[in-house]
Amino acid sequence: MYAVFKIFIRLALWLFCRRMTVSDKAVLNAEAPLLLAANHPNSFLDAIIIGSLFKRPVHILARGDVFRNPLVAKLLRALKLIPIYRLSEGREYLALNDVTFEQCHHILEQGGIILIFAEGLCKNDWNLRPLKKGTARIALHAWNNENLREYLQIIPVGISYNSFRHFGKKILIHFSKPIANKDLPGFKTEGENINWLNDLLSARLAKSILQAEKTDTKMFQFLISNHTKFVTTNAQLIIALQNKLKVDLQFNFLKIMQEPYFILKSNLQMFWQVFLLILTLPVVILSFFLNFPLYLVLKRFAAKKTEGTVFYDSVLFAMLLLLYPIWWLICLISIWLLAKDTVLLTIAFAMPLLALVHIWWKQTFQACRNYQALGMKEKRELNELLAS
Repeated sequence: MYAVFKIFIRLALWLFCRRMTVSDKAVLNAEAPLLLAANHPNSFLDAIIIGSLFKRPVHILARGDVFRNPLVAKLLRALKLIPIYRLSEGREYLALNDVTFEQCHHILEQGGIILIFAEGLCKNDWNLRPLKKGTARIALHAWNNENLREYLQIIPVGISYNSFRHFGKKILIHFSKPIANKDLPGFKTEGENINWLNDLLSARLAKSILQAEKTDTKMFQFLISNHTKFVTTNAQLIIALQNKLKVDLQFNFLKIMQEPYFILKSNLQMFWQVFLLILTLPVVILSFFLNFPLYLVLKRFAAKKTEGTVFYDSVLFAMLLLLYPIWWLICLISIWLLAKDTVLLTIAFAMPLLALVHIWWKQTFQACRNYQALGMKEKRELNELLAS
């Protein structure tokens, strides 16, 4: 079930996230036991994205309250999710975490992969919060095992989004330098080792994401949305973008643009992009009539049901994952029964590709509109930032 579901998730992410940039793909093929410790900006979508990248199954620690329904719990466990409980979910559940840690230890002994969100709580922003003790507890317990002491590594995983509301996201996944048992200074007490390990993990996660307490969030969206314009190698991407955050400019051009702030670099580029927009407009119109009705209904439903929470992206993605194949099949059958036209049937069969073109078209149109809105002063600011 997990393997089949993973195929559908990867196909769905191909549409939902237009570009996912990974810093070090060698990690994805590692055969050793891994403890992935990630930041947590976007609820269940974080787990879906990180888990989909690896060839091997990824066992994910998830909030315990979603396991209270027996049928839901059975499904989640089949998908490699493991419950971990917080004090806010009830003190009576905390003892169950001992079972969770033992299960994690067994998975790591078998050479498996565990994903834990080191911050514990999720919040839709671009800052790293204080880490909980769960990651350090699992690692220290595993390193007491001779079979794991030499091989188990903690991999800090930074995940950064250009938006928590827009379709066709740009996402950066950065694997930082691993932490191994040999890195421990060997304090006498477990508490000292936990604090030291959390400090080290926090420092490496901070280098894996974009964060700056006083920086306008517009700048984060701008940098991640246009990250391919700043570097040629993924390995140095986060460092390059962090350096851009430190550039002392007023960024007046961001006040004129619309989020998530896609840009162009020159009038010549704009000319060719407008030409392509006109050329592909018929495809976009077809996609609008075939794909947009379902998306509009699900988008409004997700926005209403998740208002004031961090679950909008996760709920929208889950609904599209489950309902879009049904919608696609309905369109195919309807066109076949009503029109029985080979051309129309071929168009309906290509609905996902039409949706992909539609996403590209919308983002390119916004980039052209943003560039056209800039005055000479703002264009100079933009060019200074790109060149700095």
